Amino acid sequence: MLIQSQPVTPQQVTYLSGFAS
Repeated sequence: MLIQSQPVTPQQVTYLSGFAS
């Protein structure tokens, strides 16, 4: 994944959730 050393932000969670669905 692209997110490794970066803290996960609510925007990233929303993006990933929308991308996964």
